[in-house]
Amino acid sequence: MNNNDIITMLESLSERDLSILESLRTHRVLTTVLIRRLHFPITGEPREPGTDHGHANYMLVMGSPIEGGKVYGDWPGLEREQLYEGRDLNLTTDFRDVYHELLSHTLNSDPTPSVGPGRRDLGFL
Repeated sequence: MNNNDIITMLESLSERDLSILESLRTHRVLTTVLIRRLHFPITGEPREPGTDHGHANYMLVMGSPIEGGKVYGDWPGLEREQLYEGRDLNLTTDFRDVYHELLSHTLNSDPTPSVGPGRRDLGFL
């Protein structure tokens, strides 16, 4: 998998999800959608059964309150030397920070019971 493959995959995903959001907007429903890819292996190297899920993943947050059009966090790259153990996407952003921002800003709730203390906003809301 290379950068172009990921861009193609994300464009396809975002077009489909944007049509859902547009439909909700037409009905004046304000919503925020979080899509979290749980498994994101990069290379096709054989692995033990049950361990082919990769190291990191991506999350997409969409909706009317989102400050969109940006990547929040760092893009580690897909060159072999940039990959975790030479084969998986490298982790750069803790998913609990994303949940923290969504819980505190869209639901106006205390995120600490769900994500623990010490989390931070990333600035997408």
